Order: sequence, then C-alpha cells, then structure tokens
Amino acid sequence: MKNLALFAACLAAASLAAAGRPSEDAMFGGPTAPVAAAAVSTSAVAGAPGRGSDAQELARVDQGDDFSSGAEVDNPLTLGGLYFQQASVSPLEGYDAGSSMLQAPLLFDAFMDARPDPRLRGFVQARLTYDPTQPAAGTPTLATAATLKSEATGVTPTPTANPELALDQAWLKFDVGRRIFVTAGRQHLKWGVGHYWNPTDFLSPQKLDPQQLVDERLGTDMLRLAMPLPVANGALTAAALFDGSDGRLGGLGGAFRAEMTLGSGELGVDAVTQGGSTPKYGADLSFPLGPLDVYAEAALLTGGYSVPTLNGNITAGQALTAVAGVDSYGGPLLQACAGASYDFAWRENRQATLGLEYFYNSLGSQNGDAYPLMIFEGDYQPYYLGRHYVAGYLSAEGPDEGKHSSYNLSTICNLTDGSL
Repeated sequence: MKNLALFAACLAAASLAAAGRPSEDAMFGGPTAPVAAAAVSTSAVAGAPGRGSDAQELARVDQGDDFSSGAEVDNPLTLGGLYFQQASVSPLEGYDAGSSMLQAPLLFDAFMDARPDPRLRGFVQARLTYDPTQPAAGTPTLATAATLKSEATGVTPTPTANPELALDQAWLKFDVGRRIFVTAGRQHLKWGVGHYWNPTDFLSPQKLDPQQLVDERLGTDMLRLAMPLPVANGALTAAALFDGSDGRLGGLGGAFRAEMTLGSGELGVDAVTQGGSTPKYGADLSFPLGPLDVYAEAALLTGGYSVPTLNGNITAGQALTAVAGVDSYGGPLLQACAGASYDFAWRENRQATLGLEYFYNSLGSQNGDAYPLMIFEGDYQPYYLGRHYVAGYLSAEGPDEGKHSSYNLSTICNLTDGSL
C-alpha cells in the first residue's frame, strides 16, 4: 500500500494554543495558562527534556492558607475545547484510483475547568471522534481495505462505533495541609524525558505514536498523592491504579516515583505494578553538557512477554494465521533511549532546535517478517517493533511576526530492518 497522507490542518498553531485546555501544572492559585488540548507530538519534540509533572506542580505551591482566608478566584469556571479535522487519501497498489481509501477523521475535545478555590480544582474533558466517510457502525476502514485484511488474516474486523464518545479526563485536585497534594480520577501523567520514545511511560496502556499530529490516548484512572521533599528540590509521588483491576481489590495497581536535582541535572526513579503483574522499574536523567541538553531513560521489565512471529514462509493465497506463532521472552528485559538537543537562534528572536535520539528495544523483532501479523492481531505498537531505532529532527519558529507558525523536519529509522 502506498500511503499519501494529505492532512488538512484546520487550526493554525496559534488557534490550537488558544483553544486548548488550561495547563494541569497551574494547579493551586496560579493564573490559567491555556495549552493545546491534546499533546501535539511534533511540537513536543522541539522542547528540551524537563522535570516530571509532579515536580512542576509542587514547585508552584503558594504560601498561606486560602481556605481560612476565604480567598476567591475571578473566573471559577472555564469552558473550552479543540476541533481538529484531518483528511487523507491512500492509493492501493494494484487498484484503480477509484478504489483509493478515503478518510476524514474528526476529533473534538470539550472541557470544563472549575476552580471554586485556589486550593481546589475540578476538571472534566470528553472526546468525540467521527469520520463521515465511514459506516455509522462498521469497520474502521473502507470496504476495500477491510476485504484485503480479511483475506490476509482470515479474521473479520471488529465493528466500531462511529461517532464515538469517550471520557478523556475527570479529576479533582486538592491538598492536605499544603504538604500532600491529591489528584483523584481519570488523568494524564507522563514520566520520563524521551521525545520519540518513552519506555518509562508506564501509566499509559498504549505508547505514543510520534507521527500522530495529536496525542489521542485517553487518561488513566488513579488516586495520586504527591509530596515535596525539602532536600534536592525533590518530590515523591505514589498512586493507586484502578485500570485493569477487574473490580477486585487485589487487582489494583501501584506506582511510585522520586524526583530530585543533582547539580545542574535532574534524576527520576520509578516503579509500577498493575493487576498482579510483575513490577516494572524505570529511571531517567537529564542535564546540560556544554551547549547541549542531554537526556536518557531506561525501563527494566521483570516479567515474561510474548510477541507474535511467523513459523515458516507464507505461500500464495495462504492466510497469515496459518503460520502464526509466538516468541516468548523471559525477564528481565531492557528498553532504553538516549538523546541530545541543541537550541540556537536561526535569526533574530527566532529559535530552532536540532536533535538526535536512539532507542534500544529488547522486545523488538530481529527482522520485519512478522510485522504484518503483529498489526493484524492488534499487537502493533508504532516504532516499538524493531530492536534498534534512531531519529533526528530540526524544528524552528516561523518568521511571521506573531510566531504563529512552526516548522519541523524529522526522520525515524528502524536500524534492524533498514526502513526509514
């Protein structure tokens, strides 16, 4: 299949920023600081690695007792959202132009942000997805592609809802004596410092696809407690994880993270166990090195994992499932990334960033023969299929007076199979 993605960006970068949800880092008493309603991955790539969200939140703690003083905020309720429309045409090799796949997915996020008190905040965000080119309740692709997939695998695609409504976030934030900060409900929490790859992002069931213009992953249900440390400008975080519990107390998961500064660098270590599974451990480090910002993170997976593979060669007309097999990996397994970025002024008052990142994935396949099977069986994780990857990028602020545009040039190479 030759894929020609023609993205219709109906919102400029400035519109995205204006329509976005308020920053979750501006928790207690700070002014509302709108950001994009969903993380635009290409924009995130341009930034230098930074502290985890817990340390940023705790660094904003104000002094005094607003509950006792009866302090009020000027705007206790904010409503907003993001409308994002795309369109793509994908010609199919060996078919006429009329059989090309046409898709026009719409993503709409709407949020309510309530701050009745500087130390109390509630946030709800719902997501609507809809594609007018697809059936109201059918396969997520056109009939031609669905037929090809069925012929290749012998499996009929599962129908999906169109339109589909989902709950992205629903949380409440408050503090206990200004020493313990609580976030309860469905929320986003990212750990680690990687740009393209983020092996320690344990709290999201799906890895980020760096090619997606908008991060469409939904939030995770948890009860999170954060506490600042008096030494090393640090913070401790503990969380009870409700996703995957199957309604059982013994199915609850747990997460822990410690963050601190080391000279001019920043270090974070974390551990997660969920639903009775074996623990996962992670660490990340970022620091300046001359003109460079250098960062690295690593995840240690202690349990066993299985990856689909092919037992033999596929003959003409044979379904992939006829030669499907499984490769089993025992722990511990390592996933790690490391990179560096360089910021410079490409003209007066205009910044640019040049970066390079490497990723090692011990769960990756040694060749690409099993990729189609992994995709068709739902085990596809973009850019987590191979063993070795490298990525490079150059991003820059646009020359327009209002800085409403930005430019990104990037490439990702799978060193294992040579594709890029």
